[in-house]
Amino acid sequence: MALSPGSRVGTYEVISLVGAGGMGEVYRARDMKLQREVALKVLPVALAGDAERLARFRREAQTLAALNHPHIAQVHGLESADDTLALVMEFVEGEDLAQVVSRGPVPVDEALAIADQIADGLDAAHAIGIVHRDLKPANLKVKADGTVKVLDFGLAKAFETNPMSTTADNSPTITTPAMTRAGVILGTAAYMSPEQARVKAVDRRTDVWSFGCVLFELLTGRRAFDGETIPDVLAAIVHKEPDWTLLPPSLPEAVRRVLQRCLEKDVRKRVSQVAVVRYAIEGSAPPIASSSPSGVKVPTWNRAWVLVAGTVLAATAFAAGWKVGPITNPVVARETVRFDLNLPPSVSLAPVGGSGIAELALSPDGTILAFTGVDAASKRLWLRRFDTGELRALPGTDGAENPIWSPDGQRLAYRTGSTLKFVGVQGDAIQLAASIPTEWGVNIWGGTWGTNGVILLGNRTPVDGRGLIRVDATSGAVQVETTCDQGCQNHTQPVFLDDGRRYLFVRQGHERGVWLGTLSSMSVEQVLADPTAVAIGGGRLFHVDPNRQALLSTAFDSATGRITGSSSSIAGPVGLSAVTGRASFSVSRSGSLIWTAMPNATRRLVVVDRRGEPAGRDLAEGRLSTMKVSPDGRVVVYGNRADGEVSQNLWLADMARGTTTRLTFLQAGNASDGRWSPDMSQLAFTFDSGSNRLIKIVSAFGGEPRTLAVDQLQPSVDDWTPDGQFIIYHAISSRELWAARVDGKAAPMLLVKPAAGRIDQPSVSPDNKWLVFQTEEGGRSEVYVSPFLKADRRWQVSAEGGVQPTWSHDGRELFFAALDGSLMSVRVTPKGDGLEFGTPQALFDLGFVPTFGTEQYDVLPDGRGFLVMKPQGERDSDASRILSVWLNAVGPTP
Repeated sequence: MALSPGSRVGTYEVISLVGAGGMGEVYRARDMKLQREVALKVLPVALAGDAERLARFRREAQTLAALNHPHIAQVHGLESADDTLALVMEFVEGEDLAQVVSRGPVPVDEALAIADQIADGLDAAHAIGIVHRDLKPANLKVKADGTVKVLDFGLAKAFETNPMSTTADNSPTITTPAMTRAGVILGTAAYMSPEQARVKAVDRRTDVWSFGCVLFELLTGRRAFDGETIPDVLAAIVHKEPDWTLLPPSLPEAVRRVLQRCLEKDVRKRVSQVAVVRYAIEGSAPPIASSSPSGVKVPTWNRAWVLVAGTVLAATAFAAGWKVGPITNPVVARETVRFDLNLPPSVSLAPVGGSGIAELALSPDGTILAFTGVDAASKRLWLRRFDTGELRALPGTDGAENPIWSPDGQRLAYRTGSTLKFVGVQGDAIQLAASIPTEWGVNIWGGTWGTNGVILLGNRTPVDGRGLIRVDATSGAVQVETTCDQGCQNHTQPVFLDDGRRYLFVRQGHERGVWLGTLSSMSVEQVLADPTAVAIGGGRLFHVDPNRQALLSTAFDSATGRITGSSSSIAGPVGLSAVTGRASFSVSRSGSLIWTAMPNATRRLVVVDRRGEPAGRDLAEGRLSTMKVSPDGRVVVYGNRADGEVSQNLWLADMARGTTTRLTFLQAGNASDGRWSPDMSQLAFTFDSGSNRLIKIVSAFGGEPRTLAVDQLQPSVDDWTPDGQFIIYHAISSRELWAARVDGKAAPMLLVKPAAGRIDQPSVSPDNKWLVFQTEEGGRSEVYVSPFLKADRRWQVSAEGGVQPTWSHDGRELFFAALDGSLMSVRVTPKGDGLEFGTPQALFDLGFVPTFGTEQYDVLPDGRGFLVMKPQGERDSDASRILSVWLNAVGPTP
């Protein structure tokens, strides 16, 4: 409905109409409470009357409200009054870029200054997973002081009728006086990416394309793709090239190249990170502070450091194996390249500790990537050479984890269980490097090999205060290097500085962050607060912001061990385990950088039948993890990190109505692994405070959780027995399965202690007689069943690897996930005092690579269907094969 000046929407008084279009009207208004001017976008009646669409819009609005950046117009909230629903946004004074370019081309220096601010805002939003999807001059405003603001961020998605729709008429564009040629829809179509024009799914590379269209128009005063009608425009986008001769001769060559890559029609070859564009622009834009000929005031730039864009590498050429030569110019940055490892179909990157992230290690010279790959036969080390393109597995490295390069790049150290082994890059004979005493309870988590023959190992489970572990690479002698004192959760991911004596490492728990130590000295000091992963290369320190999952680069002086500049965002979200702090990236000493993206951080709960076909509505969507269906099949508990929150909490979804309810309200720490009591009155869950892990029990109706006391370090809840007496859990520190009485009247009982490797996900059969679990004792995860409370026998259920075992509700069938992502079914038949198992049969493809130690599906009580936690977008198996690379990307601060 139209509003008149002086009318009210809640606490907001309308001043004037700003614009109108297919997605409603925008008004200038005054917040009578806070006495500030705002913009009110009044939503169409069709949206306000559609409950499902409105609920989705509210979720998107909450996400958009989390964007707080100097170059993004802030979303304040939603306001409703009578039959009017309005989105409340920051009111931005000034011209939009459509008005600016209507006067003709913008001078190069000014255009680059404007583009840099736009890219800065896009980079920040992309780092937390938000894509604009409707970037164009009309959605970009320049304030009087030269500050550029991006408007309507993410609203294209929020306004959609169909979440997968990408059609032009879904644009939230508001007509402005500058848009006089063909109205709203044509104004949107001119900036659509080829994948949008073809009505395909979009990601942040769509924003990169639209950004390229905007920059081209700023520099030339002409649209990159134009036409008389929408079909003409879309045809130009899909089939024609911009007129590159229109670009000004004074445009720096680096910017010209990166602009051409922004407008690459093949999305696989397009620039994938807007940060790359920023580096090209920042390396080309001189400091300026004046009113330009077009009348737009441009601010002075103050940069801590600058990377200059160099030669662009094509993804196909890189995948074919270009030779990596010496760095002739240490300050040259390369374009981000995404490439497929081209692994055999049965092989995928092995996730680290059930985290879903990959274990990567670049050789010191950056020419070889070592990683842990898993297939039906084993988990072992693989090498990918960039100088020859060769890809091969290293024989004899079954069960390998945690690859660590020798300083000369000729050997790799790796762990299997509690032993450290060596192998040459040519596949030389395996050598035992060291054995760590089992009673130490060490869980190796990252490592570094110094020039003095010392290997430092990170330790995720500091039993008796043991922190980093030191190994003599020659003698194999083992000793404790650092002490993990009170309040410390662990010391992990060490990396030696150039002198081979000092090192950095990550401390979690109290005073978490990056710390500096010296060999044989227990004295350590903090270098950076909060980061959860660290690496050094090319004269810079790389670390991960745990809240945004953003990979950051910081100028670092190895001689002094000091930070010498501010941090800059390089990529995000990168693969990061919220529980362990391990991140999926690696940097060579020469400065090459490689990483994987966060593996499908957005997930949804989907009901499917026994063929894997959809059998009901989606129950939830977001950053979900761990879920369990209630015994009566009516409610599911799941972990969810809500938008804008650091902590993960437990939520409940009603499977019949599709409604969701928050169960816990943690402001710090994470709740996961929710398990129902048999009568559904309570739930047990794992609480990770960051410095400790506890078992908590909470009423199914909410309230304050109580702690179940156990002696084992780092317990994780797995099951609540059908008789209601025990909570089953595994201890990460000791790698054992335990049963704790719910009433706390007796000490926990040890159920299973594996000979080697991890053990996880135990579950008790419905008749309370049998225990199913997964273990890596043989180097590969397999599913076993043994008697509950008396594990004197065991039967192997899986044949070629398996994880995530689950009982049917009648106990006559077992399910588990095969390592290739197939959901397997095994018939179970009582026989004498034991069980007989049928041959595993594949039911359907889960659509992701299952990981050790997580719950990604559950069986419904009637046995006719399943609840599956599916990733949004690409399959995990596909995403895990795609790596992003900067080749010789970084150098010392100029």
